[in-house]
Amino acid sequence: MFKSFSTVHAWFMRLGVALAIVAWCGILVSVPSQALAKSASVTAIEITGPFPDATVTIDGQARGVIGTGLTVEVPAGTHQVEVQKKGYKKFEVTANVNEGSVQKVNVAALQKSSKTWIWVLVGVGGAILIGGAIAIAASSGGGGYYY
Repeated sequence: MFKSFSTVHAWFMRLGVALAIVAWCGILVSVPSQALAKSASVTAIEITGPFPDATVTIDGQARGVIGTGLTVEVPAGTHQVEVQKKGYKKFEVTANVNEGSVQKVNVAALQKSSKTWIWVLVGVGGAILIGGAIAIAASSGGGGYYY
């Protein structure tokens, strides 16, 4: 009994190894051909940049965040690409994509949004308040002594 169990076990082990090798070879053969077929017919825009949490909009539709690189399949033609990140100015570019090609868009230089207008508004408002307080104090006598 022990000898027959050992023989059957060895036979199943060989069969398993053989099936694994055949499956592995099949994967090696099929994956590159599928990848080549897909890459030859893809029409897309690839957006990259050092801002992984920046949101991407193409033709007015939200398409995701840049992450480590965002590739969006689009029909051939002209597309409006917008990239936004909180605290930065919106990046806009028009991408012309040819049939079967990938148009690369690198968002390397988002500009910080300017908050100057806020500080000007605060400064002007403060000056008006202080000037008004001085004018009211001066017109009411200012608490001086009269003889």
